[in-house]
Amino acid sequence: MLTVLGMRRTRTGLVLACLLALASGCRAHDSEPPAAGADGKPVEAKDPVAERAGTAEEPLVEPQPPDDDVSPPAKHGLVRGLESLRKAIPVEKGRPSQGAVDLQQADRLLSSVKEQNLAALREANRQVRIAGRGPNLVLVVAQGLDCEQLGCYGKVPTQTPHIDKLAAEGIRFTSFQGGGAASDVAQWSLMTGLPASRVPAAQPAMLRPKDFSLANVLWSAGFATGLVGDCSLGGAIAPGDAAGQGFEAWSGYRDSAQGCSAWPEYLWYQGNRARVLENSDGKRGRSAADLLAGEAASFLGRHRRGRPFFLYLSWPQFGQRTSGKAVAGPSPSDETLQTAAWTELDRALGALVGQLKGLNLDRKTILLLIGAGGPRPGVAGGAPPERPAAGPSHAPGSGRPAPLIVWAPQRFSHGVRDQRCTSCDILPTLADLAEAHRRPPIQTGTSLVPLLRGGRPAND
Repeated sequence: MLTVLGMRRTRTGLVLACLLALASGCRAHDSEPPAAGADGKPVEAKDPVAERAGTAEEPLVEPQPPDDDVSPPAKHGLVRGLESLRKAIPVEKGRPSQGAVDLQQADRLLSSVKEQNLAALREANRQVRIAGRGPNLVLVVAQGLDCEQLGCYGKVPTQTPHIDKLAAEGIRFTSFQGGGAASDVAQWSLMTGLPASRVPAAQPAMLRPKDFSLANVLWSAGFATGLVGDCSLGGAIAPGDAAGQGFEAWSGYRDSAQGCSAWPEYLWYQGNRARVLENSDGKRGRSAADLLAGEAASFLGRHRRGRPFFLYLSWPQFGQRTSGKAVAGPSPSDETLQTAAWTELDRALGALVGQLKGLNLDRKTILLLIGAGGPRPGVAGGAPPERPAAGPSHAPGSGRPAPLIVWAPQRFSHGVRDQRCTSCDILPTLADLAEAHRRPPIQTGTSLVPLLRGGRPAND
């Protein structure tokens, strides 16, 4: 310990070393149950050093005025004890106290080690709590996807066979109110468990750093959390701040404006920009849908074993331009672009489900497909629909029906649910499926798990 603290004054170092040994003994003694007196009541333990210091026979050291040096209070308890002893040792006036410098260094070292140990213990406890429990969760949120664009909701001819199969094998909701708000509002509501009416019409729906979001809920329950696609969730998260909202890994578009590019020249990986060589100089070598599907597949491959995972695939509403520069090739109509986007989404979901089956994860995974509003005003790709009027989250008229499909054929019987639900119901639903104990302090959503199991929601 003398070497670690770098003691230069023999007298101070010797006393500090003695106190360290004494503190170690006191710690072991403190772990034992208190002794009982004659009356059966616990006897309060006494500090032998303090008791001895209070006697008149052998005073430790004659009290001295405090040193001239002023230092911040120590954080670590052991250092505070050493600090009180150091102040009782006489020092020469006008000279800096080497003991004070040594104690400050020790305080920083011990406090840092303590914080690291506590963080490691929290992480270990988090993973132990969830060991062997909870299904994998995949949440796909497609910006601008309406019921009229899917064959399972009546579009003829169908151009989404894989999504239609998910609906046939799973549960299809016909009164999900998630498409009447802009994408940032819809995904803000989904991440917070609060109704879209809580967002003032003149303000952006932004998650704050202190918000306990859906990703935080699942991360605290021991899930590996990943975000792929539009990593701003339509504008609900500040660009590049996905990690601050509970996502351990994120890749794709940094913000919604970049998400309008169907042939991106670069993507972001954990805050680092990577160039897509196949699309450089206006080339169309690899589509955004292919890139995002590859990122989702990579996430599944990395987490096929171990703790359960939560994958949030935020599918952008791809447009025709990037940063104001037109890409090479003809300019198809908006309808053709939208049709191609949903065809690519359908193909990506077919590949994702196929990968889950190939990894034997389909029986352990619950997949949700949700249609959200379009991009925010001023972003290429079309203006979003108007936000719903203020009012209760489950009040009629607060949004138009949007797709909601839940696929978990090994857990829930397939069928159709016509009960009304909204985006703010997704957080409590996934939290219940994950058996998560930590929840946001305020949430108004209702869990849909009873509906998934064939009953009715708890508030009905």
